[in-house]
Amino acid sequence: APLPGPDPAFSDGRLENGALTIRFDPHGVARVMDADTGNDLLAAPVEFICLHDESDTWSHGIDRYRWPVRCKGAFGIPVVVDHGPLRTTVRLDGSIGNSPCRLFVSLDRDERAVHLALSTNYQERLSVLKARIAPAAHGKRCHHHVAGGWIDRPAEGREYPVHHALRLETGMGPIGVVMPDTFAADASPEAIRLTLIRNSLNAYHSCGCIHEGGKDQFNANVRVAERFGSDEGPQVVRFSIGFGDMGQEGSLVRLMDRFQRAPHLWDDYRGINRLSGFDVKT
Repeated sequence: APLPGPDPAFSDGRLENGALTIRFDPHGVARVMDADTGNDLLAAPVEFICLHDESDTWSHGIDRYRWPVRCKGAFGIPVVVDHGPLRTTVRLDGSIGNSPCRLFVSLDRDERAVHLALSTNYQERLSVLKARIAPAAHGKRCHHHVAGGWIDRPAEGREYPVHHALRLETGMGPIGVVMPDTFAADASPEAIRLTLIRNSLNAYHSCGCIHEGGKDQFNANVRVAERFGSDEGPQVVRFSIGFGDMGQEGSLVRLMDRFQRAPHLWDDYRGINRLSGFDVKT
């Protein structure tokens, strides 16, 4: 059957699919625009922000990251990875501080959603990496997907556990995010921030809390100097941003299912006689 809309394509520095137009800059995704009206759907570029993090994996009571920004993701020009009638993807090579990374950005045919995947060998010790998404209009209500359904939570900048999806009601309609590799996020009227990587100190359940002596004791602690962080090394984190109808709860759940659905067909490779593992009966 004929497919709706034009093929997704990349040309003249723009990624388009007939519903959305994406422009790029050193931040990565600089602008997302409605293809029909030309209106910006984001107030600022999507930023990958690395924050200093002096917490540890047993730091109860910390509900937001107040430490300073250490660095931000910086990217080169996009190049086409693949394109076809269903999806077109570009790749931007870059870095986050001392961590090399690649950002993959995709548009599917006739869909108001941007799909991103960040691949990095993360080396920023004692830090948390956030993806900041700023809608064009301020948010009013925040809905988080949790086990069993959706709940309302205040958009007050506090980090909450989230089951792979959230949506923010704004003055220009809903904006939704699906994040299959992420389990926490914070939201304010100005922005959604996803916790992508938390390379914090492993607490090892020590009875001597490193924070009891203040910053001097923190810096003198042998674990700070000698232990690598909890999420150091190769990482791939994916998330999708949906606008309009793709920001509704039903669409976000369907998109989440697309990320997590088991494959319909696979090859159980076992050498030359790889098909011997299958009992095929006619």
